[in-house]
Amino acid sequence: MKRTGSNPGERAGFSMLEMMISVAVLSLLLGSLSMALKHSRGLAATSTVHSQLQVSAERAMRRIVADLSRSGDIDLGGVHFPYLFDDGAAQAPFVAHAHAPAAHEAVVGDPDFGATRELVFALPQEADPPGTFGHDVPDIDAGANLIWAADEFSYVLITGVDGINYLQRRTNAGSPAVIASNVERAVFDDTASSGFVIPVDSVRVRLFFRKRDPSGTVQRYSLEQVIKLRNGI
Repeated sequence: MKRTGSNPGERAGFSMLEMMISVAVLSLLLGSLSMALKHSRGLAATSTVHSQLQVSAERAMRRIVADLSRSGDIDLGGVHFPYLFDDGAAQAPFVAHAHAPAAHEAVVGDPDFGATRELVFALPQEADPPGTFGHDVPDIDAGANLIWAADEFSYVLITGVDGINYLQRRTNAGSPAVIASNVERAVFDDTASSGFVIPVDSVRVRLFFRKRDPSGTVQRYSLEQVIKLRNGI
């Protein structure tokens, strides 16, 4: 008997149409995967920017609380502390603290829109050098009263040459130390400026951060805390 080869009705491979369909399906799958990866990277970038703002806000607030909790609602030489002023417009006797107002990106309707309110405050004298016994313990006089330092300290919001807003801590209107960047607005309030909604001898601090993520979307973070001041003692 003569053995024949393969059945003429069977095919050994794919037809051109099948190949084209396979390529099209594969292209769709690869496209979907690429879009999913791009979306995932975008979410990661957004999350990273938001996390950076949160960390910056919490670090800045800790520094401010450490300062103001040692400060006081006091009169020194006929001058009252803390002194509040809006958008860099400090007046006498604190005119040395005046500066150009910071630029703002927020517009009416944004949660971080509004004026910046800065402050000048006093701190107790601490004559003991850092690292020695007694440092961070306020000095007192013979009558057990606090001795207040002659320096004036302030928190101000400045727009840098790079266009970024920086919250600075200054001593005697100079020696700026950057506390945080990407600060859209900083607001320090006492009892009167808050509309009498916070206790006397206290300061409310509100910090508003904003930064654009790689996609251009604005990310925001805000933080608020009320700090009790010393009542001059």
